[in-house]
Amino acid sequence: MSSRNVTFYVRQPAPLTGYVSVDGHAFDCQDPSRLHQAYHIVFVIDSSSSMTSTDCVPLPNTPINARLRRSNCNNRYGAVLSALYGFWLSREAAFTTRRQDTYSVVTFGDSPMTRLRNDSTSTADQLIEKFLPQTGQGDPNFQAALAMAQTLIEAHWSSDRAPMIIFLSNGKGHITDGPVYDLCRKCVRLGKALAFHSVTFGRDTNSIPLRRMSEIAHDVFASAPQDSSMPARGNLCTHRNAIDSVRPIFPQGFASFV
Repeated sequence: MSSRNVTFYVRQPAPLTGYVSVDGHAFDCQDPSRLHQAYHIVFVIDSSSSMTSTDCVPLPNTPINARLRRSNCNNRYGAVLSALYGFWLSREAAFTTRRQDTYSVVTFGDSPMTRLRNDSTSTADQLIEKFLPQTGQGDPNFQAALAMAQTLIEAHWSSDRAPMIIFLSNGKGHITDGPVYDLCRKCVRLGKALAFHSVTFGRDTNSIPLRRMSEIAHDVFASAPQDSSMPARGNLCTHRNAIDSVRPIFPQGFASFV
């Protein structure tokens, strides 16, 4: 049998400048529960056929791991869900009452699908069940997925919540600059700049379109008027590659939200 490299997400000690979520994911950023800005977070999740690759797999020895395996999600898609599950659990633990953030979710392969709209009540376990098993197929259509995310942001715009997109993919897609600029500038016109985080679950050579989306969002965010209702801004538009480290995937920009 040939050997191959497989990335496992292992429980990490708390970083000096970060925190560890309740399921063992270590974050380089400040615990979001310690901050105050509320967000409408749109998770854009690649569920295309290439996300079935097993070079990146879910965190082992966690409550969700067995559920992912039973659903044939011991792969890149499962690694995405494992990380999101940990994030959702952390958000639950942050509030004794209803969480301030709302969540929308778009999954996409060759066409996008809205799986959740502006949800503020579902638990982490209820959320994860909505995305099992993997349903996407074909090649990832970044432009259609981003367009659907924009529709959700505009439809559920609230002056109480800043918009954020977290785009999770293996990077095997394409999008021109225009739609990304249009989305970011639209959010500024509506009153709040868009925070945009992209994460590659795959080879770094496939990261170019994801990096580019984050770069454009950062350019627009940095030049937008400061929202007085938001905490001091850091870099809220970032990109990371999840496959080059056993540490978890959420970016340093999370230091500035909620």
